[in-house]
Amino acid sequence: MAYIQGIDRSQVTLLPPSLEEYVAPDSLVRVIDALVDGLDIEDMGFARSRPADTGRPAYDPRALLKLYVYGYLNRTRSSRRLAAECTRNIEVMFLLGGLKPDFRTIADFRKDNCDAMRGVFAAFVRICAGIGLYPLRMAAVDGTKVRAQNARANAYNTECLQRKLANIEANIDTYLTKLDDEDASEEEEGQPDKDAILQAIAELRDRKETYEGYAEKIAATDATQVLTTDPEAHRMHTKDGFNCCYNIQAAVDCDTHMIAA
Repeated sequence: MAYIQGIDRSQVTLLPPSLEEYVAPDSLVRVIDALVDGLDIEDMGFARSRPADTGRPAYDPRALLKLYVYGYLNRTRSSRRLAAECTRNIEVMFLLGGLKPDFRTIADFRKDNCDAMRGVFAAFVRICAGIGLYPLRMAAVDGTKVRAQNARANAYNTECLQRKLANIEANIDTYLTKLDDEDASEEEEGQPDKDAILQAIAELRDRKETYEGYAEKIAATDATQVLTTDPEAHRMHTKDGFNCCYNIQAAVDCDTHMIAA
Protein backbone atom coordinates (compact mmCIF):
# COMPACT_ATOMS: atom_id res chain seq x y z
CA MET A 1 0.00 0.00 0.00
CA ALA A 2 1.38 3.40 -0.96
CA TYR A 3 1.93 6.28 1.48
CA ILE A 4 -0.09 9.49 1.38
CA GLN A 5 1.71 11.71 -1.07
CA GLY A 6 2.43 15.41 -0.58
CA ILE A 7 2.70 18.11 -3.21
CA ASP A 8 5.70 18.13 -5.52
CA ARG A 9 7.77 21.15 -4.44
CA SER A 10 8.79 21.91 -8.02
CA GLN A 11 5.23 21.73 -9.39
CA VAL A 12 4.18 25.05 -10.93
CA THR A 13 0.54 26.08 -10.47
CA LEU A 14 -1.47 28.55 -12.53
CA LEU A 15 -3.15 30.08 -9.48
CA PRO A 16 -0.98 29.64 -6.35
CA PRO A 17 -2.82 29.47 -3.01
CA SER A 18 -3.02 32.69 -0.99
CA LEU A 19 -1.94 33.10 2.65
CA GLU A 20 -5.63 33.39 3.48
CA GLU A 21 -6.14 29.79 2.40
CA TYR A 22 -3.39 28.50 4.69
CA VAL A 23 -4.94 29.91 7.89
CA ALA A 24 -7.97 28.15 9.38
CA PRO A 25 -11.16 30.22 9.77
CA ASP A 26 -11.13 29.70 13.55
CA SER A 27 -7.38 30.30 13.99
CA LEU A 28 -6.33 32.51 16.90
CA VAL A 29 -4.26 34.67 14.55
CA ARG A 30 -7.49 36.01 13.06
CA VAL A 31 -8.50 37.21 16.52
CA ILE A 32 -5.11 38.93 16.93
CA ASP A 33 -5.50 40.51 13.50
CA ALA A 34 -8.99 41.86 14.25
CA LEU A 35 -8.03 43.01 17.76
CA VAL A 36 -5.04 45.08 16.70
CA ASP A 37 -6.78 46.52 13.64
CA GLY A 38 -9.56 47.74 15.94
CA LEU A 39 -7.22 49.64 18.28
CA ASP A 40 -6.59 53.37 18.08
CA ILE A 41 -2.81 53.04 18.27
CA GLU A 42 -2.26 56.78 17.91
CA ASP A 43 -4.45 57.52 20.92
CA MET A 44 -2.67 54.75 22.85
CA GLY A 45 0.67 56.46 22.28
CA PHE A 46 2.45 54.14 19.87
CA ALA A 47 5.48 55.69 18.18
CA ARG A 48 5.22 56.35 14.45
CA SER A 49 1.47 55.78 14.49
CA ARG A 50 1.33 58.23 11.58
CA PRO A 51 3.58 57.73 8.54
CA ALA A 52 6.30 60.34 8.12
CA ASP A 53 6.14 62.73 5.17
CA THR A 54 9.82 62.28 4.33
CA GLY A 55 12.47 59.60 4.53
CA ARG A 56 12.24 55.87 4.14
CA PRO A 57 8.83 54.35 4.99
CA ALA A 58 8.74 52.69 8.42
CA TYR A 59 6.99 49.49 9.42
CA ASP A 60 3.38 49.95 10.45
CA PRO A 61 3.23 49.75 14.28
CA ARG A 62 0.13 47.58 13.91
CA ALA A 63 2.15 44.91 12.09
CA LEU A 64 4.86 44.82 14.76
CA LEU A 65 2.26 44.83 17.53
CA LYS A 66 0.54 41.83 15.95
CA LEU A 67 3.90 40.06 15.88
CA TYR A 68 4.49 40.72 19.58
CA VAL A 69 1.00 39.66 20.66
CA TYR A 70 1.42 36.45 18.65
CA GLY A 71 4.82 35.90 20.27
CA TYR A 72 3.48 36.38 23.80
CA LEU A 73 0.65 33.91 23.20
CA ASN A 74 3.08 31.34 21.80
CA ARG A 75 5.92 31.89 24.30
CA THR A 76 8.22 33.36 21.69
CA ARG A 77 9.56 36.62 23.11
CA SER A 78 13.10 36.87 21.76
CA SER A 79 13.38 39.44 18.97
CA ARG A 80 15.70 37.12 17.03
CA ARG A 81 13.24 34.23 17.25
CA LEU A 82 10.37 36.48 16.22
CA ALA A 83 12.41 37.62 13.21
CA ALA A 84 12.99 33.98 12.30
CA GLU A 85 9.25 33.24 12.60
CA CYS A 86 8.58 35.93 9.99
CA THR A 87 10.41 33.82 7.41
CA ARG A 88 9.05 30.35 8.23
CA ASN A 89 5.73 30.59 10.09
CA ILE A 90 2.65 30.75 7.87
CA GLU A 91 0.53 32.33 10.62
CA VAL A 92 3.08 35.10 11.16
CA MET A 93 3.32 35.66 7.40
CA PHE A 94 -0.47 36.01 7.39
CA LEU A 95 -0.42 38.54 10.24
CA LEU A 96 2.34 40.69 8.75
CA GLY A 97 1.40 40.30 5.11
CA GLY A 98 4.76 38.74 4.31
CA LEU A 99 6.84 41.50 5.93
CA LYS A 100 10.22 40.41 7.33
CA PRO A 101 11.51 42.98 9.85
CA ASP A 102 14.95 42.26 11.28
CA PHE A 103 15.49 41.58 14.96
CA ARG A 104 16.76 45.10 15.71
CA THR A 105 13.59 46.64 14.31
CA ILE A 106 11.51 44.27 16.44
CA ALA A 107 13.55 44.95 19.59
CA ASP A 108 13.45 48.73 19.07
CA PHE A 109 9.67 48.61 18.68
CA ARG A 110 9.30 47.03 22.11
CA LYS A 111 11.80 49.43 23.67
CA ASP A 112 10.06 52.50 22.21
CA ASN A 113 6.51 51.37 23.05
CA CYS A 114 6.66 49.70 26.48
CA ASP A 115 4.01 51.94 28.04
CA ALA A 116 1.71 51.81 25.02
CA MET A 117 1.90 48.01 24.88
CA ARG A 118 0.63 47.79 28.46
CA GLY A 119 -2.52 49.54 27.31
CA VAL A 120 -3.20 46.77 24.78
CA PHE A 121 -4.01 44.29 27.54
CA ALA A 122 -6.43 46.73 29.18
CA ALA A 123 -8.05 47.37 25.80
CA PHE A 124 -8.48 43.62 25.29
CA VAL A 125 -10.33 43.32 28.61
CA ARG A 126 -12.61 46.24 27.68
CA ILE A 127 -13.39 44.63 24.32
CA CYS A 128 -14.20 41.30 25.98
CA ALA A 129 -16.48 43.06 28.45
CA GLY A 130 -18.18 44.91 25.62
CA ILE A 131 -19.11 41.69 23.80
CA GLY A 132 -20.43 40.00 26.92
CA LEU A 133 -17.54 37.72 27.88
CA TYR A 134 -17.59 39.05 31.45
CA PRO A 135 -21.19 38.74 32.67
CA LEU A 136 -19.76 38.43 36.21
CA ARG A 137 -22.87 36.86 37.66
CA MET A 138 -20.46 34.73 39.63
CA ALA A 139 -16.67 34.83 39.89
CA ALA A 140 -14.25 32.40 41.50
CA VAL A 141 -11.19 33.84 43.24
CA ASP A 142 -8.14 31.77 44.10
CA GLY A 143 -4.41 32.05 44.37
CA THR A 144 -2.21 30.91 41.51
CA LYS A 145 1.54 30.66 41.08
CA VAL A 146 3.08 32.42 38.10
CA ARG A 147 6.67 31.61 37.19
CA ALA A 148 9.14 34.48 37.45
CA GLN A 149 12.14 35.03 35.21
CA ASN A 150 14.49 34.44 38.13
CA ALA A 151 16.42 31.17 37.83
CA ARG A 152 16.33 28.79 40.78
CA ALA A 153 20.12 29.03 41.07
CA ASN A 154 19.82 32.78 41.71
CA ALA A 155 17.52 32.48 44.74
CA TYR A 156 19.31 32.61 48.10
CA ASN A 157 18.18 32.12 51.68
CA THR A 158 20.29 32.36 54.85
CA GLU A 159 21.18 28.67 54.92
CA CYS A 160 22.18 28.69 51.25
CA LEU A 161 24.35 31.80 51.70
CA GLN A 162 26.10 30.35 54.76
CA ARG A 163 26.87 27.20 52.81
CA LYS A 164 28.23 29.14 49.83
CA LEU A 165 30.32 31.46 51.99
CA ALA A 166 31.83 28.50 53.85
CA ASN A 167 32.64 26.85 50.53
CA ILE A 168 34.32 30.03 49.27
CA GLU A 169 36.41 30.32 52.45
CA ALA A 170 37.54 26.71 52.02
CA ASN A 171 38.48 27.31 48.39
CA ILE A 172 40.40 30.47 49.27
CA ASP A 173 42.35 28.58 51.96
CA THR A 174 43.18 25.89 49.42
CA TYR A 175 44.46 28.46 46.92
CA LEU A 176 46.50 30.26 49.60
CA THR A 177 48.16 26.96 50.46
CA LYS A 178 49.01 26.49 46.80
CA LEU A 179 50.49 30.01 46.73
CA ASP A 180 52.72 29.12 49.66
CA ASP A 181 53.89 26.07 47.75
CA GLU A 182 54.56 28.21 44.67
CA ASP A 183 56.54 30.74 46.70
CA ALA A 184 58.61 27.94 48.20
CA SER A 185 59.55 26.81 44.71
CA GLU A 186 62.07 28.84 42.76
CA GLU A 187 61.28 27.30 39.39
CA GLU A 188 60.36 29.78 36.65
CA GLU A 189 57.71 27.49 35.23
CA GLY A 190 55.68 27.96 38.39
CA GLN A 191 54.89 31.64 37.62
CA PRO A 192 51.93 31.03 35.25
CA ASP A 193 50.29 28.81 37.89
CA LYS A 194 50.74 31.55 40.49
CA ASP A 195 49.03 34.13 38.27
CA ALA A 196 46.08 31.80 37.70
CA ILE A 197 45.76 31.18 41.45
CA LEU A 198 45.77 34.91 42.22
CA GLN A 199 43.06 35.46 39.61
CA ALA A 200 40.95 32.66 41.11
CA ILE A 201 41.31 34.14 44.61
CA ALA A 202 40.23 37.57 43.36
CA GLU A 203 37.12 36.09 41.73
CA LEU A 204 36.24 34.17 44.89
CA ARG A 205 36.57 37.31 47.01
CA ASP A 206 34.30 39.23 44.63
CA ARG A 207 31.73 36.46 44.87
CA LYS A 208 32.08 36.43 48.66
CA GLU A 209 31.40 40.16 48.78
CA THR A 210 28.25 39.68 46.68
CA TYR A 211 26.94 36.89 48.92
CA GLU A 212 27.69 38.92 52.05
CA GLY A 213 25.62 41.74 50.56
CA TYR A 214 22.71 39.35 50.08
CA ALA A 215 23.06 38.14 53.68
CA GLU A 216 23.06 41.73 54.99
CA LYS A 217 19.93 42.47 52.99
CA ILE A 218 18.12 39.50 54.52
CA ALA A 219 19.27 40.48 58.03
CA ALA A 220 18.14 44.10 57.59
CA THR A 221 14.62 43.22 56.42
CA ASP A 222 11.85 40.75 57.12
CA ALA A 223 12.75 38.86 53.94
CA THR A 224 13.70 35.20 54.18
CA GLN A 225 15.38 35.04 50.77
CA VAL A 226 16.91 37.17 48.03
CA LEU A 227 16.09 36.77 44.33
CA THR A 228 18.51 38.62 42.08
CA THR A 229 16.33 39.10 38.98
CA ASP A 230 12.80 39.29 40.44
CA PRO A 231 13.22 40.64 43.99
CA GLU A 232 9.46 40.60 44.64
CA ALA A 233 9.08 36.93 43.71
CA HIS A 234 9.63 33.99 46.06
CA ARG A 235 10.97 30.46 45.83
CA MET A 236 7.89 28.23 46.09
CA HIS A 237 7.00 24.58 45.84
CA THR A 238 5.29 23.75 42.53
CA LYS A 239 4.27 20.57 40.77
CA ASP A 240 7.74 20.29 39.20
CA GLY A 241 9.77 21.12 42.30
CA PHE A 242 10.84 24.43 43.80
CA ASN A 243 10.68 27.39 41.43
CA CYS A 244 10.79 31.17 41.64
CA CYS A 245 7.20 32.40 41.39
CA TYR A 246 4.73 35.14 42.14
CA ASN A 247 1.69 34.12 44.19
CA ILE A 248 -1.17 36.16 42.74
CA GLN A 249 -4.93 36.20 43.21
CA ALA A 250 -6.97 35.58 40.04
CA ALA A 251 -10.71 36.07 39.53
CA VAL A 252 -12.34 33.89 36.86
CA ASP A 253 -15.85 34.31 35.46
CA CYS A 254 -17.77 31.12 36.23
CA ASP A 255 -19.81 31.27 33.00
CA THR A 256 -17.14 31.97 30.38
CA HIS A 257 -14.01 30.85 32.32
CA MET A 258 -12.32 34.12 31.32
CA ILE A 259 -9.85 35.66 33.77
CA ALA A 260 -11.44 38.90 34.95
CA ALA A 261 -8.77 40.17 37.32
